[in-house]
Amino acid sequence: MRCKLERFYSYHFQPPFGANNRYIVMVRGTVASREAAMALHNPIIAGALVGTRQAGNLSHEVYFRYTPPGEPESLEFLAIDVWIDPVGMASYYQNPDLQAAFGQLFTAPPTVTTWMQSMGTWTE
Repeated sequence: MRCKLERFYSYHFQPPFGANNRYIVMVRGTVASREAAMALHNPIIAGALVGTRQAGNLSHEVYFRYTPPGEPESLEFLAIDVWIDPVGMASYYQNPDLQAAFGQLFTAPPTVTTWMQSMGTWTE
């Protein structure tokens, strides 16, 4: 179970008309503390917002693993980004400045996975 944190910057944009493909990136890792992570995370996200939007980013959200009452707070960080452009997405994540900034966020290299919308028609 995950809990979304209100003080971490997140956003959601409407996609342009006809931009129907979706690519989801999940970044999961351990941070030293939630407060330190927020102090590093929020300026990175605020500074990159215009560039990520132009590159095709639709949303960004941050979660931490739920901590049961009486236990130490979880330091397992999860960020989920939704993209419409895989080229813009790759360019954004390969930016050395961004990699260096996010390298400070985690206590060890995070796990990064990319998910692509499956082809075909789905019905319920």
